[in-house]
Amino acid sequence: MKDKLFEDFLTKGCVRINDPSVFSEIDFETLRWKNSGMIGLPIIERDDQIQHAINTTQKILGEKYVKILDDNYTIGKMCEIVNGMDDATLSWHNDLIEGYNVCILLYFDSMDDDIGGAISFRDSTTKEITESFYPQYGDVLIMNHSSRFEHVVSALKIPLHRRVASFNYYINPAITT
Repeated sequence: MKDKLFEDFLTKGCVRINDPSVFSEIDFETLRWKNSGMIGLPIIERDDQIQHAINTTQKILGEKYVKILDDNYTIGKMCEIVNGMDDATLSWHNDLIEGYNVCILLYFDSMDDDIGGAISFRDSTTKEITESFYPQYGDVLIMNHSSRFEHVVSALKIPLHRRVASFNYYINPAITT
């Protein structure tokens, strides 16, 4: 798994693994949602229990996946659980400007051609698509946020949930290029 993870991370800009076991800390049925003026879509309301679940999940993901890339990774402070997408996700972009060079997304809903919500990656220089798929429930997506890659999400065709948890990490930048 280590070799495949490294290869996809460096050549496609992402690694997709279906691993519902890492979702166990977050009880999605009990989450409460609020609108966020800052990013313009529903985010979870946090309390001590939810924050503990987020922190625990981030540590689990770091030890299970990020540690494969870099033993000396740093856990980022920006973690969020959102429902939907903002306008920025609908255009090609790179999230390195947020300061973390690895992001892990957990998908709590399945997308398909009828629903929309595909995510695509491309080489930022050649504009060649390196990966594209419809996320499924239980998908863990490890994203390489080096300036080498960009990603985009296709718009939803019907108004369904698109609930995604986002966890950020920082690894040695020499590894991401």
